[in-house]
Amino acid sequence: MKLRALLLTALMTIFITPQAHATYSDFQIKLMIKRIATQHELPVSLAMAVAQVESDFNEHAVSHAGAIGVMQIMPATAEQVFGVSPSTLENPTVNIDLGVRFLKQLINTYNGRVDIALSHYNGGSAVRGRWGQLTVIPATQGYVNDVMRLQTAYTHLDDSSFSPATPTPQPARWSDSDNRLEQLEAIKQRNMCRFVTGPCHFYTASTNTGPSNPVSATPPVRSPWESEKARRIALVQQWEAPLSR
Repeated sequence: MKLRALLLTALMTIFITPQAHATYSDFQIKLMIKRIATQHELPVSLAMAVAQVESDFNEHAVSHAGAIGVMQIMPATAEQVFGVSPSTLENPTVNIDLGVRFLKQLINTYNGRVDIALSHYNGGSAVRGRWGQLTVIPATQGYVNDVMRLQTAYTHLDDSSFSPATPTPQPARWSDSDNRLEQLEAIKQRNMCRFVTGPCHFYTASTNTGPSNPVSATPPVRSPWESEKARRIALVQQWEAPLSR
């Protein structure tokens, strides 16, 4: 009878107990962080650093204080600030979204002071002193230092719009330049000028969208060897011309 009861309990546990959320790899969690941080215009490097320090990208992490998930969201914060049920905090998409939004909100609240925002995120609102001055909570100083140090390792993930520096202009691709064919034609004609004895006219791509401008150039003085080479090339071209028709 006892054995039958034990088997029945085991079966009920397997088929009735709700299953935990699927475990995601670090790579999948990082992709979520990048997508959500970009969506909310928060530097991806900052979101990544916070997630690593808070939970090491573990969606099932639970702290001794009760913070849950990748971004270690307190149930009270989820419910009171965002109106989200604490039961959803193990869902990494929900958790990361709340964490990123909360960070962005804190940064705006403290006028861009990322250190103060991080201190509040980790230790609460005691960052504001009695007379309104803002200071990092001493107990969170190590946390703030760790996040800001790790952020530098993730800066390559940041979109150019988050960088204070002016983005480096990228070289034009073939499809980006309407003058590319003109530029190639100019190079070809410059090369041809090497084998001309008199003044040479060739075309260069103009800097505007109008037609190209002819530029006159005098070929350099050639050595006897170069002159002989040019003569032989001209002879070969004369012989090949009829064959190509």
